[in-house]
Amino acid sequence: METKLVEVTQRVDFSCCYLVNSADYGYELNCHDYKFEATVCGEADKSTNRVISFERLLRRINDVIPDKKYLYDKNDEDQYNLVKSLKVLGVDCLAFDSSISAESILEEISLLLVEQLNLYDGNVYLKETKLRETASSYVTWKQEVK
Repeated sequence: METKLVEVTQRVDFSCCYLVNSADYGYELNCHDYKFEATVCGEADKSTNRVISFERLLRRINDVIPDKKYLYDKNDEDQYNLVKSLKVLGVDCLAFDSSISAESILEEISLLLVEQLNLYDGNVYLKETKLRETASSYVTWKQEVK
């Protein structure tokens, strides 16, 4: 009998800010209201006929989304110094190992979500994620399903 994989998709809105360092203009504050979408797949459980509930997938996503956070490149000394002051003011900050972009944000979220799914939902695999920056612009992250 052939194994059938079922896909489940969940979407979440979040907002965050970060600095973009432009050679022409210096630092520029970049804030967005993003739309994140994750598609997981797996075999449906025989007793529940589900791969994962929407609510459970939403909890996993919310655990890794940088909502209302200031993102920064921890290798940039100017940004690191700014973050020290922001933290004193109570601003939640998240460090990245490289410059911030839609691509790096999506990769960070996706890898963290893979960890969460492996830890708590071993039968579910993250197939694809999308991060929508505007109505017409988005980036996609994919991994091969095991």
